[in-house]
Amino acid sequence: RREYDDTFPALAAVMSHSDRSIPLLISAYQQTIDLTVRINCARILALLGDRSGKAVLLDAVANSEGWGDGYDFTNHRKENNTFGPVDRLVIALGFLRDRDVGPALLRKLDQLKPGDYLSHYKALCLAMRMNRHGTFAKPLADHLAEIRGHCQPLDYHPGERSPLSVPERATVTSTGSDQVNSKFKEVLLAGLLFQCGDYQGQGREVLEAYTEDVNGHFAAYAHHI
Repeated sequence: RREYDDTFPALAAVMSHSDRSIPLLISAYQQTIDLTVRINCARILALLGDRSGKAVLLDAVANSEGWGDGYDFTNHRKENNTFGPVDRLVIALGFLRDRDVGPALLRKLDQLKPGDYLSHYKALCLAMRMNRHGTFAKPLADHLAEIRGHCQPLDYHPGERSPLSVPERATVTSTGSDQVNSKFKEVLLAGLLFQCGDYQGQGREVLEAYTEDVNGHFAAYAHHI
């Protein structure tokens, strides 16, 4: 409970004074035998740009069974729309910006299933984007092929006798929305694929379709990428 936990203000001090906190975190990381403490130190160090905990982060991600708990996008702003434990490990791994993390991230991509939580896709795309490489393109394209097909393009140019066709825009509820979350996954993956050099134009094809999507936030993101 936040009102009884001093983790948040303590972490704020650590993150805002990295020149002083990094040596202390490295010392704590090296001295403790508690794996949870080592992982937590490694996660914070990675976000601060220090790779001292790279080994323990790589092991933690490698030893995670699948993706575990996660979250979809819902209208529960306070309780949901966040990340699960493995998501957070993957994000920290991405912040290392190290060539050794590429294979680990590709293994997590291979474990990802189309029906998995959106937070897994967000975490992996964030980590891969910070370490983007051409070797990611083909595996990303293969996975994109499994989840694409949710775009709802607006018909801005109807025929002379045809009415303007406007698909019903999907919204989210307390349990989320399969349509919105599926679109979210598709456009995130397509954007990352495009930024990794694309593969047979698949990323560009999906992004160009989404520039006319009825959900304006997805259209704006696709246009930006």
